[in-house]
This record gives sequence, C-alpha cells and structure tokens, in this order.
Amino acid sequence: MVMYEGFGERLREFAKSEFKNVNGLISATGIPQAQMSRYINEKEEPGKKIFEKLLAAGCDINWLLGGGEYKKQDDTGMSMTINNSNNEVVEQPDNKIYKDQIELLKENNKLLQEKIERLEQKS
Repeated sequence: MVMYEGFGERLREFAKSEFKNVNGLISATGIPQAQMSRYINEKEEPGKKIFEKLLAAGCDINWLLGGGEYKKQDDTGMSMTINNSNNEVVEQPDNKIYKDQIELLKENNKLLQEKIERLEQKS
C-alpha cells in the first residue's frame, strides 16, 4: 500500500495530460509497464530513481505526492509566475535542484564546445 493517498490516480492523470496515456509515460521514462502498473494501482511505492525519471519527464513531484495545485514546468524544467500584462517574469523559485541541473548543463556544454574545438584543430 502506498502512503500517499491518491498517488496512483495523480500518476495516471499526469500520464494522460502530458503523454496522452500511461504507455506514453512508460516510453518517455523507461519505467517497465509492470512496475508502472504497481505504482498506478498503489501496490508499490516508487523510489528515488523513479521520482527522478518522473521529474525529468516534467512531473510536479510535490503535486504527485500530496495533491493540491499542479504546476506545469516549461521546457527547461523551471516553473515561474508571469505578469500577464507585459510577460515579465515576476517570480522564479529559488530551487537548488534546478540550479544544479542548469550548472551541470552549462558545464557539459562547455566540455562539448572544447571537444569540438579540438576536433576542428585536428582537421
């Protein structure tokens, strides 16, 4: 039994809203179908690796675990509040996970750029 009441229903709702169906979420995350079924039917509780996969797929983990409002993320994984009158960012959460991900992406981008430059120099 899952300790988060309604978890399975919210997981199914996320799959339908973002991936059309559960199979789409399975394809996007690589979570095996039998395992996903156990989560949706609240027979088993996901661990850290599964939550990381769901987060990477754009799921609001706080909503998934506790309900309430669903916050959809943009393509970068960031949630933000926009002032509708002039499309100015009014609020952007201070979230260490997102900042760490952005820093990692910047570092990877820098390493790739250096590798490209070395390959260009060789040719």
